[in-house]
Amino acid sequence: MLMPEWLEVYTRFPERFILGSDEKYDRDHGEGGKNTRGIRKLLDQLPPDLAQRFAQGNPKRLFGL
Repeated sequence: MLMPEWLEVYTRFPERFILGSDEKYDRDHGEGGKNTRGIRKLLDQLPPDLAQRFAQGNPKRLFGL
């Protein structure tokens, strides 16, 4: 469960967070390992705009993609 204090930090500083893993993702079965499931669980608890920023927007901006 996402603690309200963390949601407040994420909301105040959305440009400072990215989520990722170097864990292998099985594209054929649509499954990841423990870390991938943990990231998905966190993203599912965030408002859609924050989830998108953390998973895609901020990494793209950071790495110039």
